[in-house]
Amino acid sequence: MKEFQNRTIALSGKGIPYHLVYHLLEATPKFVKPSPGQSKRFHDANLLWRGTIDDREIEAINDLEMKAEGLTPSVLDLRAMVDFCCIWRYDYPENLLFICKSIGEMKAYPARCHYQVGTERGEELNTYSSALKSWLDGKQVFSTEREQEITAEVFRILGTKNPLKEKLAERTYLGLVNRYFDCSFFGYDPSETRVSISPFFSQAKSSNRQNRIYELEREITREMGGESYNFLGEVGGVEPPCHFKYIRRLLILIGSIGSLKWRGYSPSMDPRMKGRRELTRLCLTAIESFFREKEIKADGALDKQQKELRDKIIASLGKPDTLKKWLTFSLYKNVKNQTLYQAYTMKQWVEFVRIKDAYISNLSASG
Repeated sequence: MKEFQNRTIALSGKGIPYHLVYHLLEATPKFVKPSPGQSKRFHDANLLWRGTIDDREIEAINDLEMKAEGLTPSVLDLRAMVDFCCIWRYDYPENLLFICKSIGEMKAYPARCHYQVGTERGEELNTYSSALKSWLDGKQVFSTEREQEITAEVFRILGTKNPLKEKLAERTYLGLVNRYFDCSFFGYDPSETRVSISPFFSQAKSSNRQNRIYELEREITREMGGESYNFLGEVGGVEPPCHFKYIRRLLILIGSIGSLKWRGYSPSMDPRMKGRRELTRLCLTAIESFFREKEIKADGALDKQQKELRDKIIASLGKPDTLKKWLTFSLYKNVKNQTLYQAYTMKQWVEFVRIKDAYISNLSASG
């Protein structure tokens, strides 16, 4: 992203075309000759798991694909959306419900996958880095109510300055600036909303940034010894900014700096972070009931919010047909794999990111 990290780039309605990643969906060769214009392989690449020899669910999904009449580009766009669904994103289960709605309407909408975040999330990440810089500069700077809340929170948990805290906070600030993210998206936004997809780093990156990080880390290690280890890890954790725990881990680090003790401060737990696997089981049950066309057994243990989510998923899908069953069964398998294995939503995710970045690079080059 180096060549355009300081450019202002925006997508107006038209995002990255889904067709650029169609080939990443294809894997198992079809056992009969396909119709003209159709792929010679099933779209199961991201549903397979290494070492799997006999997978009846994959067989059933591919059987539905064979029965589907002609996979048009609009249907393949939906199939790509299905593989974008990740249960570890910050916007889950809304992203899953949105995909179900798209399948119900048989119309692809914009979606995001690895490293891609919504504009609100991007602004939030920018604000945390700005708040750290403000604390270092000794003055609160903000423009919106949300920015004021975040800045006040950072100032509160960092507390009073001292030389060691300042070094730790500066290193955290520079580490956060180092983390790449973008607000680009795949697909077409019918609202034609202008979406700014840059900057790809939360603050402008200076030429001597990395040298300054090394210098700070040496000084911090000299002062703290072995206790510095946790403070000097990847800011926000090893996962990308789209991960649901990213901001919580950032706050744990900032709070640890404020108390000068690792995990000496623990931010309040967002209710959305709890029970993700149980929530996913509920989603899987609802999706499975659709493509198998079976009634869901009454469950008195579900609370009002859980029942609403289940009912929304089922209602959003509409009436079942072969194409919808293929798409929902594929969605079911993708999500289920993520609960069983350390599965990527797009297994060739490095290639996925390369394609995405190359498209945006071309936008930047063309002005």
